[in-house]
Amino acid sequence: MKPGVKHHGAFKAKVITYPATKEIEDGHSINHYKRSYSRIVPQKNKKEKFDLGIVETFHISIPGKFKAWGIKAYVKRISMSLDDSTYKYFGMPSPGSFIPNHNSPFNNKITYRERFQNMLAHYVEETVFCIIHDKISLQKEFVKKFGVGFFDSKTVVGDSPFLLLNLNLFLDISGTKTPKMVEVLGIGIKDPKPLDDY
Repeated sequence: MKPGVKHHGAFKAKVITYPATKEIEDGHSINHYKRSYSRIVPQKNKKEKFDLGIVETFHISIPGKFKAWGIKAYVKRISMSLDDSTYKYFGMPSPGSFIPNHNSPFNNKITYRERFQNMLAHYVEETVFCIIHDKISLQKEFVKKFGVGFFDSKTVVGDSPFLLLNLNLFLDISGTKTPKMVEVLGIGIKDPKPLDDY
């Protein structure tokens, strides 16, 4: 993300941006998570006294950092429609046999063969995520610094009071939702302009 980009919706909230450092630019490896751990409690964030933190579901370690910074409430969000790997956090079975995985090229009318491929893609994704979970969640580092019970990376998504989902009426395939899941449509869309004669 470029700090110079001025989105027309950004004036509604206090947005704090930091210039990218060499560590951030080089941080596209899994080791970046361990390097970022050393900055879990930056004093600048503690001084801000934020009331609420909003974070993408993939960033599992951030609610733990929110807690360390004194931010008591957080909301998880997904920048796309509900992905199949998120269902488990809310006690729902994966819909891989009837809803296409986010990494699958299928539509809502999938054949039995495509359903099998879809389930395979789901379990490959789950396996990869299981392998890298400890590194991206910083769970061991939180236990070392704050003790057992401070932060549980396995339940952090489901413990969120709300899960904001990006809704696309034209591309989304409807599936099971819980009352915690709030579908949002049209954020950042400018006021419509009348059509010209053409």
